[in-house]
Amino acid sequence: IYSQLAEDMVRILIKNIEFFEQLHQFPKEIHFPEYERETFGQIIGILERYPEFNGKENFIYQCQELNKIRREIVHQLTKHTDTEIVVMKIDTAKSFFEGVHKFFSTSISSLWNSFDQFGKDQEWLEKANKYIQQHGAT
Repeated sequence: IYSQLAEDMVRILIKNIEFFEQLHQFPKEIHFPEYERETFGQIIGILERYPEFNGKENFIYQCQELNKIRREIVHQLTKHTDTEIVVMKIDTAKSFFEGVHKFFSTSISSLWNSFDQFGKDQEWLEKANKYIQQHGAT
């Protein structure tokens, strides 16, 4: 479950970064691909190619380590005869998940603060209002 939650956090960051990029390009529309079938590792790779944000490097490292442990547990589960090894790996996964959560909180807060700055940017607001007047709100 830790890896599923972390994967969702990666997807949330991707969507927020895409939204932020759309704000920067306004009124030009940008269409981003949908990442619905990608694995956790693939989603992490996609996030690596996105622009920098506060805590990105640490967040990605924690996700990669968590994914590595998940793969070890899933693909080698039948090889372990001692449940203690599995429990130790789960404890390690929990520790990495706590890091993922910590850096996610930092990263998402940083992005939201950036969004808030658009609401205070007079030039951007004028451009947005002009566009809405010309094209209507959608």
